[in-house]
Amino acid sequence: MNKATGVFTYNRHVIRFTIWIFIIALCMPVYSSISKIDSLKQLVSNSPDNKDKVDNLHLLTHRLAAKKSDEAWTYYNEARQLSEKLDYSAGIVDSYYELGYIYWRFNKVDSAIYFYENYFHLCDSLLEGSGKIKAYWDYGNAIRYKGEREQALVYYRKNIKHFLAVGDTFQLLKNFNSMGITFNQLTKYDSTIHYYLKALQLADLIGQEKNTGSLLVNIGKTHFKLKHYSEAKRFLNNSLPINLKYERMNNVGLAYTLLGNVANEERDLEKALEYYQLAENIYTKIGYSRGLADLYNNYSEFYQKQGKYQLAIENYDKALAYYESTGYYYGIITTKTNKAAILVEIKQYHEAEKIYDSCLNIAILQNDLFIQEKIYGNLADLMKLKGDFEQAYNYQLSYNTIHDTIFSISRAEIMAEMQLKYERQVDQAKILEQELDLKKSDNERNIFLFSGIGSIVVLLLLFAYHKNASRKNKIIADQTIHQLEEEKKLLAAKFLVEGEEKERKRIAKELHDGLGVLLSTAKMQFTAIKDKSPENKPLIDKARNLLEQAAGDVRKISHNMMPGLLTRYGFYEAVEDLFEKIDDTEGLAAHAGISGDKKRLAENTEIMLYRIVQEMANNTIKHSGATEVNIDIVILPEQLSVDYTDNGKGFDVENMLAKKSIGLTSIQSRVKFLNGNLDIHSKANKGVNYHITIPLKSS
Repeated sequence: MNKATGVFTYNRHVIRFTIWIFIIALCMPVYSSISKIDSLKQLVSNSPDNKDKVDNLHLLTHRLAAKKSDEAWTYYNEARQLSEKLDYSAGIVDSYYELGYIYWRFNKVDSAIYFYENYFHLCDSLLEGSGKIKAYWDYGNAIRYKGEREQALVYYRKNIKHFLAVGDTFQLLKNFNSMGITFNQLTKYDSTIHYYLKALQLADLIGQEKNTGSLLVNIGKTHFKLKHYSEAKRFLNNSLPINLKYERMNNVGLAYTLLGNVANEERDLEKALEYYQLAENIYTKIGYSRGLADLYNNYSEFYQKQGKYQLAIENYDKALAYYESTGYYYGIITTKTNKAAILVEIKQYHEAEKIYDSCLNIAILQNDLFIQEKIYGNLADLMKLKGDFEQAYNYQLSYNTIHDTIFSISRAEIMAEMQLKYERQVDQAKILEQELDLKKSDNERNIFLFSGIGSIVVLLLLFAYHKNASRKNKIIADQTIHQLEEEKKLLAAKFLVEGEEKERKRIAKELHDGLGVLLSTAKMQFTAIKDKSPENKPLIDKARNLLEQAAGDVRKISHNMMPGLLTRYGFYEAVEDLFEKIDDTEGLAAHAGISGDKKRLAENTEIMLYRIVQEMANNTIKHSGATEVNIDIVILPEQLSVDYTDNGKGFDVENMLAKKSIGLTSIQSRVKFLNGNLDIHSKANKGVNYHITIPLKSS
């Protein structure tokens, strides 16, 4: 037996041994999980009707939903009815969260999103915003499933910010893992591996070995996409014993699927088929339909490589049936485009075009530029094959437009530049070959020629060097001038803003201490006159009331120009006071959350920050038509972050910035004054989110 045969026989023994481990693992009863659920069932059945029973019913509902048990509905209904009977607000609100979770676990994604959003609304209206954090991760997962990946990242980042502040490493681990999954779907694989590795480090740090199994699978999967096959196999093989130990059989199935993919790419078709069959046995045994659907896609690629196109199409149709039944956008698009590629390969162009068109409609509906770019490229290639060059040209234009939108650079230009470089290299090679031929025929003439060429080249290089140096010096000089101008503008803006705030402070003081005192004195004089002139009492009372109203207006103007709370107690107290006043406004619920060390900041910093918040609040009240507004301020040792959101009508950010809206310009200039960063996200009828980070000087 030769060495190669020995290695293959060894691999077959390893696979068979793993199968036996898998069979034994499947036969082992999951006593711990069952005992926890049974204990909870016994506890709630023996408990009196109180709030603790509601909380335990919700916990039982959650665990049953995680196992996709229909019993979850029964205990959810019992928890909801008992909450209403006890008038237990927190229990009523939590029932919406649990209902969202049940729908999510039963693959009813739209319903899950609906009830999660209702949960957020009830948290704000009944629980003053508390408890929302626990649903951010679930909600992010649900909207990511629907293709809203960038928006999902917003919720994951909110969670990370919160759990970093409270030091909850387990929740951080979950969020890092979800961010890795999201970046993977956005095909940003460097970020994918970065967040998976962060999650893996946390899992090792807190002793969460059972979570490392899925992380190792995900890292292996990403390395496979990057064609790092040896790294992919290393991570996937390391994941198997951990996932078997903790009976994470869906992860075991995924690892086998991916190992099959690696073997398929390495053209070891027999081993690939063995791995796929292992995965299929696992998914069938545990009833994991999503895993089977993904596996059908892999079977299709396996058969496609062998030219068995009909089998490949049949497996794509099986996968598509599952994805369409659950509304899994990413799976639908991937499977349809893969099937269309086979149809192109077997020259069924019309059918392929219909599939690409349907994918394009879905991608446009989901506003997914990445998928639109890919489909326009595929359609352009398809039209070329059909000989419809005009339509191919139109699709290529659409492809280039979207590509430029995403990457701000045309791939066609890069290819053209590479082609140009290649042609230059070919030309240089031809010249060199001709010179060598001349050298063989006439050595002396070539010596003279090369000497002359050498001198010219040296002169050209010297000329180019000096020209390049001169150009660089000019660029540096221009940059220096530009930098000085920018610094001058920034300094002027700084003096202007500081002067404006000083003037506001001066006017506020004069209004309060000068005009305010005069009005109060005049009011006292009228009171004295009233006692001495009873016949003029109605006129005096009217004048006195007008003076009292004027004094109130002066106090209000003075407070708006420079709130007393801001100068006496600082930024954080002033913001809380501002949002309490907004909350008193009819039809507008406002909530302010502040976490971290609330020590006073520099006076200018506090004033600038307050003006920013004041401007955002004014925009909401005057223009948005919002019913809810929230601000979350997180103070870290070296950074302060502000997240401001409302649920109003939103606006076109780019258009408003281009118009140089006074409100947005004011916010931008003040953030720039504080050396901070500003991100604004808004869509029609989706409200607005301002995310501001300001560096803090370490004490």
